[in-house]
Amino acid sequence: MKNSEKELSLWLYNSLFHKSMPVLIDPYTLRKRGCGQIDQAYLFKSKLVVIEIKRTLRITSHQILRLKYSCEFLSEVFKINCLLYAVSQRKEFLQI
Repeated sequence: MKNSEKELSLWLYNSLFHKSMPVLIDPYTLRKRGCGQIDQAYLFKSKLVVIEIKRTLRITSHQILRLKYSCEFLSEVFKINCLLYAVSQRKEFLQI
């Protein structure tokens, strides 16, 4: 992870998710199911919030599809709704 991504991750946690529970998800488990790797995930207000950290908000349709597969899989595992966001270094949010 690049320094700018680490800084953004820390900002996200401190400003938005400090009262939530981080969720660690094994990338291998997602990959073997054809899902996308997750940058960050939190349990927040009875929902799983998945965050893709990008330098810009440019994200390919293939990557979006794989991340959506990840959310669907995790929703089934945790039995809760999943929200998917992309966040840029400029702190712009895009709900996917």
